[in-house]
This record gives sequence, structure tokens and C-alpha cells, in this order.
Amino acid sequence: MHRAEEFFNYSFYYTPSGFAEENLAVSDGMGCVNSPSFFIDRQTFRNNLIMLVLDGILHVEQYGHHYKLKKGECILMKLTDKHKYYSDKDKTAKVFWLHFRGQGTDAVMMQAGMYSKLPILLNDSDGSVCKMLTDIFSVTKRQESGFEAEISPMIYSVVTYILSDVLKELLSSPQTMSDEIIQTVRGYIDEHISEEFSLDKLAKTANVNKYYLCRLFKSQLGISPMSYVIKRKVEYSKKILEDSTCNIALIANTLSFSDQSHYSKSFKAMTGLSPTQYRKMFLQSRP
Repeated sequence: MHRAEEFFNYSFYYTPSGFAEENLAVSDGMGCVNSPSFFIDRQTFRNNLIMLVLDGILHVEQYGHHYKLKKGECILMKLTDKHKYYSDKDKTAKVFWLHFRGQGTDAVMMQAGMYSKLPILLNDSDGSVCKMLTDIFSVTKRQESGFEAEISPMIYSVVTYILSDVLKELLSSPQTMSDEIIQTVRGYIDEHISEEFSLDKLAKTANVNKYYLCRLFKSQLGISPMSYVIKRKVEYSKKILEDSTCNIALIANTLSFSDQSHYSKSFKAMTGLSPTQYRKMFLQSRP
């Protein structure tokens, strides 16, 4: 059995083979860092990352949040999104770290990211993550032929262990979660129908990735989120046209269309009539 102390000064960098990149979970870097100057600030990076704090304090910043990790705490991150992590100035962080990517791991990370579950923080109170990482380190330290095949399931195991609660949640009610997201966004649109919307704003409302939100709307409603916004604005404008003599330009402005022309074109595309024609038809149909 390997002890964590054996790897306090360990580092391993490696270029995965083509076969491993295509078929396995891989790591091109791992080790232990213990430096007051430890500081990483990147827009994007190809890998995902696990960090376990062995001592001191580690600061992590991502998605507008700041996390302060202490001894025994670990974090699982998706590095393709902007991120920053660094050692505390007064309490230098000693950190086990593992970069990973590839088959299986990318899929579960993508699912967790879609539901805005990342980064994942976990208290490694029983030392399970520490043991898993030291086991992976020990395999790469031996550098025996075929070690990529040996560490692939080990990488997948530590990733799914950290993600276990999230995976249980996603597996238990994926359709319910999807329905709740759609309902939340639709409710927000209706409550703020006169405002301007953006895809980023709608995704933030439901705490999901904007690309996932687009796929969800397309699969369940058959249109994109922004097309749904236009649809609801047009539907709402019908009531204004029916209940008032408000001019078309004012209606367009009230509902935050870019201009009257945009509103009129959107209305006609949905109803086959211009706003003026619709109002006239409605008035003529009244007893």
C-alpha cells in the first residue's frame, strides 16, 4: 500500500499515445505542488482537473465564484472554461493534482457541466480520493509498458467517485430536471415579457449551459429559446392589439423589439397578418 508522503515531490508529464487518446481515459500530467508562488490563470485548457489539498489553503475561481479549499478538501474542474487557482499567501497550499480527459470521463463531465454542477467540491474525510490518486501516481512512477491501459479505469473511478452524488441525481430524474428547466425559463420569459432577452440571460436563469438549453428547447418545444421569446412576445402583443388603440410603434417599443419593422415582420411570420390587419380582423369579428 502506498502512502501519500511518497509523492510529496512527485511530478509526471507525458504525451499520451494516439491509441490511448482515442480509446481511453488519459492523463498528460499529475503530481504534487507545494509552492507559495503557485498561480494559474487561463482562459481555456484542454484538460479537466482534480486537486486535493494536503495542507494549507488553495483558492479557486470559476464561473464568478471563489472557493477556499482547506486540508482534506478536493475539487473537480472543467478547464475548457475560464479558471484561476492559486496558493494562499500566508498558508501555502500543498496539493495533489491530476489532469485528465478522454473516453468516459469527458462524457460525465459534459453532463455535469450541462446542469451547472461544476466545479464539484468534496471533503475527502476518509482519504478515498487521496488513495486513488496515489495509486495512479504509483503506476506512472513505475513507467512499465502498457501503463496507459492500467491507469485508464483508475482515472475513470476517481472521477465518478467525486461525481457520484451528481450522477445519482442525474440518473434518478433526468426528464424531471429537463421539465423543470423548461418551466423555469418559460416562466421567467412570461414574467419579464417586456424586457430584452439574451441566450446567456435565459441560461443563467435556469443555471444551465446555454448550448444545453438550446438543445433542450429544440427537443421539447421544436424551437430555439430565442425563437420562443419572439413567439411569446407576439402572442402577448395580440392582447394589446385587441384591447387598445395603442399604435404599432409603441407596442414594438413596449415589448423591446429592435424596431417597429422587426415587430411587424415577426408578427406576420407567425400569424400570416400584419399587426394592423390582425387588429382590423379582430374588430370586425366582434359583435
